[in-house]
Amino acid sequence: MIKGLLKGVRVAVAHRGLGVYVQHEHPDRVSKRAGREILASELSCFQDLWTLAQAQGQSWTQKNLAQVFYQIAYEAFANGIDDVGHVALFRARQLGLKGHKSSFARRMLSGILGLRNKLRLTGILKVRRVFGSSSGTVNRSMK
Repeated sequence: MIKGLLKGVRVAVAHRGLGVYVQHEHPDRVSKRAGREILASELSCFQDLWTLAQAQGQSWTQKNLAQVFYQIAYEAFANGIDDVGHVALFRARQLGLKGHKSSFARRMLSGILGLRNKLRLTGILKVRRVFGSSSGTVNRSMK
């Protein structure tokens, strides 16, 4: 769809009748799958789309693609796929994305530690909150 839009195809909207796309919860759906191969494939596809957009003179896609690359980086770092995360974050920055997305506190933490390290730290804190602290003080009064 995106490639078609970049090449100038027209989109039609049907207010009633037959649909072309059906949302379903099949386990083999690409959009529901995760992992190294999926993220690497997404990164490659969006790099190809950026190349196509440039060739078509579609520079208006730059900001949106920068956001997509950032999201790929986020997912990659969150899942420990650092090599894909570093390339995706580099592409996002290359396309002009500055700073980080999210709340002020999370943006500050990402700015200080970097996105990868911020995700590692918050992941550790979430695990400790769920399973209890190493000192055994969760749900106990600290008198």
